[in-house]
Amino acid sequence: MALKQDGALSSESGLTSKSRGARISQLVASLKTSATNAQRPLLELLGEKTMTPAAIRTFWISNQMLIVNASIELVRALELEHGSSIAEIHEEQILTMNNFNVERTDLISGVDAEADANVQTWSVGKIGANAVWKMGVTGVNVTVATIDTGVRVSHEALRDNYRGDHGWFDPESQSGVPYDLSGHGTHPSSPLAGYCSPLKGTGTA
Repeated sequence: MALKQDGALSSESGLTSKSRGARISQLVASLKTSATNAQRPLLELLGEKTMTPAAIRTFWISNQMLIVNASIELVRALELEHGSSIAEIHEEQILTMNNFNVERTDLISGVDAEADANVQTWSVGKIGANAVWKMGVTGVNVTVATIDTGVRVSHEALRDNYRGDHGWFDPESQSGVPYDLSGHGTHPSSPLAGYCSPLKGTGTA
């Protein structure tokens, strides 16, 4: 269940702290306060409906709530009493993955790395990045992000463009140092923020 936002995100431009870290902390506090205020009436109703705390999960960053095994009667009660504050309600979808074996393949042997470094990646031209660059839009000073298996920021295509300060978040292992579990995340990070120039490179910005 997603609740309507009350402007906490739109107020980001009004953050007064000078340092980026302090502004992030201020925004997090604003989002948490917003979610707490918005979710409190619904939590009270759920408590009246004898829903146990273990059956309810709240998410402050997106102002959402997960209610385990909610009945249709409960959903209707929520809509009836708090419909004006609810953006949407939908059933949770759980996707499963079958076990599979990954066969590692050597993709590097036989490749002339020095020669390839002087050639622009095929995908850069395919999506028309060159034409956008000619318009003066190069992505300089723009921050982009990817959610994947991680990223190896020491890679030669990425190391000079890694943001550094507040540029990495690991919600699972809580590691403060960037890493890539399987090598997959490093790959899509390259077209996003890899080294690029008018003649060579892997990135588009």
